[in-house]
Amino acid sequence: MELVRPHLPLLALPVFASVRDSVIPVKLAAEAAFMALFNVVDEDSKVFDKYIATQDLAANEKRSMQDYFRRVAMRLGST
Repeated sequence: MELVRPHLPLLALPVFASVRDSVIPVKLAAEAAFMALFNVVDEDSKVFDKYIATQDLAANEKRSMQDYFRRVAMRLGST
């Protein structure tokens, strides 16, 4: 995971764009990748919070990612 962390700004947005794909296998793969990128299972929201705080994203994009993270990623990470 440490090898991916420096590239998180390059990977997060394209992966996030696919979590709402209409093709179910693409959506599931993107959800798994999103969970792995932010290490949700082991670190809860620490990595995601740091990412959001350090990135200059559009307000709607930032809000959408935060909402998705709270609603979906945290729930999946706890199961």
